[in-house]
Amino acid sequence: MQEHRDGRRTTIVGAPNDAAELLAVELVDDRADVVEICGGTPLTTAARVLEAAGDSATVGLVSWPFESIDGVAAYKAACEARTA
Repeated sequence: MQEHRDGRRTTIVGAPNDAAELLAVELVDDRADVVEICGGTPLTTAARVLEAAGDSATVGLVSWPFESIDGVAAYKAACEARTA
């Protein structure tokens, strides 16, 4: 967590796709006003997070365009190889 001079906080949390929805609800319950999803998260997961957050927070998704799918596959394989 990073505390900013104006009192706002930025918290970065790693979560597997199946936990993202529950984590988003916890963050919103803790008064988060923005939930940003990153890391190649599937659109279906992002949609579930958006639904879970409701009107309580803005939900954003950092994603890759379809034309970069080969690069995304290589990136995912490299990440999986590092964690294996």
